[in-house]
Amino acid sequence: ILIIKTDADDPNDYLKVDSITLDGLGNVTVTWDGKDGVNYRIQYTTNLATWLDIEGSDRTGVGTLEYTGPRPASGSVFYRVIGW
Repeated sequence: ILIIKTDADDPNDYLKVDSITLDGLGNVTVTWDGKDGVNYRIQYTTNLATWLDIEGSDRTGVGTLEYTGPRPASGSVFYRVIGW
């Protein structure tokens, strides 16, 4: 998880992924708390070195945000939410 546009002096101001789930059809759902004025994107990696954007995952808004789409690779996959 990459923390962006948060107040370092406020311990309650952070980016939190609420859940990452995989359904029986191979779709992954990532849910997180959105903050006003921040754009978000989901990225994934299979090696923790090279992170790739998930096409169509951009979101904005306040409150619970969600992305659902096909799992992008076989084997172990790691996800993160970035904000700007």
